[in-house]
Amino acid sequence: MGRSRCWRRTPCRAAGALRGVRSPGGPPAPCGPVVPRRHGRAGPRAAAGPGSGARTAASRRVGGVVVKRSPVARPAATRHVVVWCPHWPVVASGMAPDATGAVVHDQQVIAVSRSARAAGIRVGMRRRDAQARCASVVIVEHDPARDARRFEPVVRSLAELVPVVEVSGAGTVLFGARGPSRWCGGDEALAARVQQLVAG
Repeated sequence: MGRSRCWRRTPCRAAGALRGVRSPGGPPAPCGPVVPRRHGRAGPRAAAGPGSGARTAASRRVGGVVVKRSPVARPAATRHVVVWCPHWPVVASGMAPDATGAVVHDQQVIAVSRSARAAGIRVGMRRRDAQARCASVVIVEHDPARDARRFEPVVRSLAELVPVVEVSGAGTVLFGARGPSRWCGGDEALAARVQQLVAG
């Protein structure tokens, strides 16, 4: 094995001699080959701290020698703006905003209008249960192609803020927030601008 060198604030014992004594006003002097610590040595354990020799969460023991891992810098988290239009299938169906309506798939409610929620209709209900809860509810069959087609104008309107967006589903789109937030003058101004573009 090759010779390794270490730095210690306190004298270390190597080959029966004291080495690595810190010079006044300067860094510790290098010491000789690292001598593995004997197991079962009597005496108090060194207090944890820089250069104390105590093992920390960022160290491990290999062959009796404490090996310390250097901290790895993590990349900064990327912030995103998520635009979510709840119950988009209802909006895409073209029913009036004040209509009591629900969109169903395989006889199960998957989206409801605001007035339908007020009438007690909930997502996950069976079709007949929704009709029993509100006899005047307007039932529309789900059409994924229609949802995607009518969401395209919303996506195009966001091109004013950012050239690239990611559509994760009809009614949901996301994009990076760093540039647009800086252009708009802050996150709150960006949120207001996004809401204006989507509603318009």
